[in-house]
Amino acid sequence: MKIAASSPKNAWLVLPIFFALLSAFTSSTRPDRPAQANNVVVTLRVNTIEIDKDNLSSTCDFGQEEGISNEDFTIVVNVGDVITWEGVSSNAPETDVVDITKIKYVRGKNIFGKDLATTDRGKNQKVSGKVLSSTAVGGDYKYDISFTVTNNGVKRNGTFHIDPKIQAH
Repeated sequence: MKIAASSPKNAWLVLPIFFALLSAFTSSTRPDRPAQANNVVVTLRVNTIEIDKDNLSSTCDFGQEEGISNEDFTIVVNVGDVITWEGVSSNAPETDVVDITKIKYVRGKNIFGKDLATTDRGKNQKVSGKVLSSTAVGGDYKYDISFTVTNNGVKRNGTFHIDPKIQAH
């Protein structure tokens, strides 16, 4: 009895399958391949009734633990991740609007390569950016988030700014 794979006529079938499996296995286990990129959503919660330029620390937060200021809040991401900043009213989410308008580089390497601005027009604006592959891991990067607030259909006090950190892994 003959085995089909040993037949020279069928050998051309076995070799490509072997190399395809070998290639798939080695490419999925290579340590130099970056981890799968994720979409990271950062939500800024704002008390849209009480906010003014002098009380940002008590009217805005990212949902962080008590005792961590907005300036010390750190967004932890991986190289290649896409970060999206969005805003929401903490007291009237059905009627009031928090628009994220710009993410501006402040300190450390600019991990996005440029400042980011909203491409949305209208209500509930967001800003997104991809962490560049050239970003050094472990460093803290400082950014300024610019946002506007509309309370009961009226824009409040111009543009507000908060500057949390981003850390890349």
